[in-house]
Amino acid sequence: MHTEREVLHPLTVKFEMRNNDTEQTTKYDSREKVIVHVGIWGIVVNFVYAIFKGIIGLASGSIAIFLDAINNLSDAISSIIAVGGTKLAMKPADKFHPFGHGRIEYVSAMAIAVLIVAVGIMSFVSAVGKIIHPTETHYTTTMLLIMATGVIAKLWLGIYTTNAGKRENSDSLSGSGTENLFDAIITFATIVSALILMIWDIDLDGWFGAAISLILTKAGIDILKDTFDDILGHRVDSMFSRKLKARIMSFAEVHGAYDLILNNYGPDNMVGSVNIEVAEGMTAKQIHALTLKIQRDISETYGIYLAVGIYAYDNNPEHLEFQEEVRKTVMKHKGAMQLHGFIVDEKQKSVSFDVVTDFSVKNRKAFCHSLEEELESLHPEYKFYANPDLDYCD
Repeated sequence: MHTEREVLHPLTVKFEMRNNDTEQTTKYDSREKVIVHVGIWGIVVNFVYAIFKGIIGLASGSIAIFLDAINNLSDAISSIIAVGGTKLAMKPADKFHPFGHGRIEYVSAMAIAVLIVAVGIMSFVSAVGKIIHPTETHYTTTMLLIMATGVIAKLWLGIYTTNAGKRENSDSLSGSGTENLFDAIITFATIVSALILMIWDIDLDGWFGAAISLILTKAGIDILKDTFDDILGHRVDSMFSRKLKARIMSFAEVHGAYDLILNNYGPDNMVGSVNIEVAEGMTAKQIHALTLKIQRDISETYGIYLAVGIYAYDNNPEHLEFQEEVRKTVMKHKGAMQLHGFIVDEKQKSVSFDVVTDFSVKNRKAFCHSLEEELESLHPEYKFYANPDLDYCD
C-alpha cells in the first residue's frame, strides 16, 4: 500500500522522470544494438544459403529447392527491413512527431509480412506448374548434406531471432524469426521429398513445393493480421489493465480507477490516461501531489506516461444510497456495463454520472438521453446528466 503522506515537489518528480528518460534512452540503445546484431546474422546466413540452394536447385531441376532458395533470399530481405525499420524507429521525437517514430517498426513488420505472402503465392504458382508439367529431378548425396546443414543453421537462426524478438518486443524481428523457422521446416520437407525420389522413384517435388507455399502464405497472413492490430490499436490485455488499475488503487487516497486508455506508439512506448476517484474534500494542492505520485510510480514501474483525471467521491450516506438506486435503474438496460463518477449537487438540484456501454450500443448519446428522461421521471426533483463512456478495457 502507498500510504506515505509526503508532498512531492513538482520539480522533484520532473527530475526523476528525466532520469527515467535517460534510462529509457539507454534501454532503447541496447535494444537497437541487439536487433541490428541479430539482423546481420540473419542477412549473412540467408544470403549464403540462398546462393547454395539456388545452385543446387538449378543443378537438380528441383522446383522445391529453387523455391526454398528464393525463400532464403526473402528471409535476408526481411532481416534488412527489420534492421532498417528499427534504426528509423529509434529516431528521437521531434516537433512534427512528438510521440517518436516507434510505429515505423510496425510498418517494417507489415512489409516483411507482405513479402512473405508474395513469395508464398509466387511459389505456389510455380509448384502447381511443376505438378501439371513435371520435369525430371536429380539429387546427389552432397546436395542433400548441404541442405541438411541448412536445416540446422536455419533452426538455430529461427530460434535465436524469435527469442530476441520476444525479449526486445520487436514484431519485425519476431516475424523474421518465424520465417526462418518455417524455412527450416521447408528445407527438411524438401530433403524428405528427395529421399522418397531416390529410394522409391516417386517424384513429390511439386506437391511438397505447393504445401510449402501454402504454409508460408498462411504465416505471412498471420503476421500481417497481428501488425494491423498494432497499427489500428487493439484492446489492452485484461490481466495487464486490471494489474495497472490495482496499482493505482493501492494509493490510500484513491477510491476508484476508471476509463483507462492506453495508446501504443511503438514497442515499449505507451501513453495513456485514467480517471481516479478521490474524496471531494481534498484540496487542489493535495490532488496535485497525488497525481504526480501516481504518474511517477506508473512511469517507473511500467514505462507508461499516464495523464490522470479526477472524479469527486461523494461519501454522503444519503447520496450513496441514492447512487445505488440510480445504478440499479441504469444497469437494467441492455448494453450498460458500469456507472461511476456519480455526484449530486443539492444547490443546483442536479445529478451527473458516467455510464460505460458495450459495443452493442450504437448511439451512446441517445442511450444516455433515454436514461436521463427515465431517471427524471422517477426523481423529478433532480436534473440528470448521463455522460457516455466506452468499454475501452476491463
